[in-house]
Amino acid sequence: MTSGWKDQEAVDGWQDSLRQLEFSQVLERVAAECETPMGAEWVKALVPLVDAAELRHRVEAVAEAARWRSQEGASLAGAGAVRAWAEMARRGGRLTGEQLWQVARTVAVAAAARRRVSSGRYPVLARAWEAVPIPEGLNAQIAAQVNEFGEVRDEASPTLYGLRRQMAALAEEIDRVLAQIVHHPDWAPYLQEPVVTIRFGRRVVPVKADFRHQVRGIVHDQSGSGQTVFVEPMEVVTRQNQWTLLARREAEEVARILDALSQAVGEAAEALAAVEATLARLDGWLAIARYGSLTQSHLVRWDGEELVLWQARHPLLERPVPIDVRLSRDKRCLVITGPNTGGKTVALKTVGLLAAMARTGLMIPAREDSVLPPLSAIWADIGDEQSLQQNLSTFSSHLRRLIPLVNAAGPETLCLVDEIGAGTDPEEGQALAEAVIERLVARRAWTVVTTHFGRLKLLAYSHPGIENGRVTFDRETLAPTYHLVIGQPGSSEALHIAARLGLDPALVERARALLHPGQLKFEAALAELARVQARLSAQEQEWEARLQALAQREAELERARAEFSAWQERARAKAQAGWQRELEALRREFQTLAETVRTAQGKEQARALEALRALVRRAEAGPAEAPPAPARSAPIAGPLQPGDWVLAPGLAMPGQVREVLGRTATVEVGGVRLKLAVADLQRAAPPVEARRTATHGGLAKRSTLPPERDLRGMTVEEALAAVDKYLDDAVLAGLSQVRVIHGKGTGALRRAVAEALAHDRRVVRYRLGEAGEGGDGATVVYLAEPSEGA
Repeated sequence: MTSGWKDQEAVDGWQDSLRQLEFSQVLERVAAECETPMGAEWVKALVPLVDAAELRHRVEAVAEAARWRSQEGASLAGAGAVRAWAEMARRGGRLTGEQLWQVARTVAVAAAARRRVSSGRYPVLARAWEAVPIPEGLNAQIAAQVNEFGEVRDEASPTLYGLRRQMAALAEEIDRVLAQIVHHPDWAPYLQEPVVTIRFGRRVVPVKADFRHQVRGIVHDQSGSGQTVFVEPMEVVTRQNQWTLLARREAEEVARILDALSQAVGEAAEALAAVEATLARLDGWLAIARYGSLTQSHLVRWDGEELVLWQARHPLLERPVPIDVRLSRDKRCLVITGPNTGGKTVALKTVGLLAAMARTGLMIPAREDSVLPPLSAIWADIGDEQSLQQNLSTFSSHLRRLIPLVNAAGPETLCLVDEIGAGTDPEEGQALAEAVIERLVARRAWTVVTTHFGRLKLLAYSHPGIENGRVTFDRETLAPTYHLVIGQPGSSEALHIAARLGLDPALVERARALLHPGQLKFEAALAELARVQARLSAQEQEWEARLQALAQREAELERARAEFSAWQERARAKAQAGWQRELEALRREFQTLAETVRTAQGKEQARALEALRALVRRAEAGPAEAPPAPARSAPIAGPLQPGDWVLAPGLAMPGQVREVLGRTATVEVGGVRLKLAVADLQRAAPPVEARRTATHGGLAKRSTLPPERDLRGMTVEEALAAVDKYLDDAVLAGLSQVRVIHGKGTGALRRAVAEALAHDRRVVRYRLGEAGEGGDGATVVYLAEPSEGA
């Protein structure tokens, strides 16, 4: 646990809270994105930070790592944990070739990483390498003597080179002699089969056991069945003895080389330890950025004056429902009510887990404009953990957590209590819960509690520091929706659920009759209040939407005004430049004609004078008028549909809409697909070739024909037939580019498709997909344009 804690109780409380929130599971998922083992260990050891400067440094490092990764594809793949090997070598141990190559690879990755972050664009990452000596000479030394498979190279020493040359020549000679033996007719009756194999480092031939004494040689082994013995023919014994002696000398030379390299690694042990530690942090920062990208998470402010989480999602749930939570400087306590299994605990855990992630420097799955306050501790009491060993009841186990939570509460603590006051007499539990909440509010602690107690729902109406919240519930299906509504209390819906699940209606009615009349009126009043608040919230959202629409329209008008002013300035500058060029041309022509008038005579002089008068008249006409302002296309009216032609700012040609998802449209322009905001698009006339296609009935087909064909799951024969039919339809529809999805697999389907496309006259060219197009699992096909008479 990091330094900066006031006492051990705070440390224990934070650790227990992180365990309840399952924080370690989040770290496991982040660690899975690491590329090095030491990076994964660094991530798993992360804890929330109390020191603001330390947290700020980590957040800045993660932000730079995310930028480095997105802009330059940063990677530390290939680096490994080498500190322990270096320490072993320092103590005189011999490293293997594989270990030495890993050391060299790690040094190379570190050197490349330091060079890439030292460009000035990543100052925080660059500072991480300050005072870290990277032994780059060690990398060159190892790479010159060991290859990527961990084998000592022939060129590692002249002695080794000579030994291996001799061994290779001798082995070739032995193989030649043995090949003659196994194919010689005199040996054929005695051999199980004409092959050469190896037993105990010696080349031998398989001889039938019955003929072991009929051949000259040394028996080295026999088969498990005893039917075959493996004999080294006498013709190669001397040669193999020579080869064995050479192999022993080779092993001694390899050991000498490995010892020398290991000594060099041991001398650099301290530097390698620093390199490994720096790579671990760098890999951890990159893994945080990579996990954030995968989960659509963001770095958020952690030093604000309110707790605001927009579209917050629990990071461990498969398909979490986003929730909005907002606590202000003066309203720091949220009381969440609602039915069982409705999502109260999930909402509480989401707040706690995201707060812990933010204090650790992780990206959190919430909107980027979310804000968290400074926190020095998180205290949690979640779930029912009875202790049989300590003879503690449910209520007692809650109290063991609640007591230190209340004692430690303060302006920089987040207190999370699930089912506050539960496990004892309801009346006493409600009173205790109310007293605890009042104490937490008085100490200005950030607080989230869940409860079924009715009297706690009233606290928000009598205390300005408390806010109500409820989880919504489908009364028809009895299914929770997991949505959190701030500002409204919820109902437990116990009697309604019991009736819908089939409990005897008479029992339900009897239970309802036993309820205090005031309780029924209270629940009815709460329901009516919830409905009124829902209507007000809907009206507020409607007005907010209108205001946003007006603001958007105002921005569009301002943008159009700016575009027109810019066009005016460009037109004026262009006209002025054109007039200057024309004036210069007139001046040169005038001088030429004047000289002709001066020197010519008769008719030639008359023609020159007439030309001079025409030039003067043209000059008096003045500069050409500026071109008219560009006509603006009509804004989008009505819903945008696939197949519509549109024009976007900054694009010189119209594009065709391929897909519309909410406020974003995928538009294909010149064979390239772009994701653009619908608000930025304007309807445009289709280009000439598209209108020609529409004349022949292709436009209707184009609007329905998908831009890709998926062949996965088909046999090669089925796939080729499908591609042929699809290309026919694509040509008729006037498509210039389509995509064929064949998957990666063994590559057989991809090769068959490529072979067919190579001989198809409808195809201009084709290529494998790029990133975002399916990679090697798809082929992009460019089609020939149909002729005018088609």
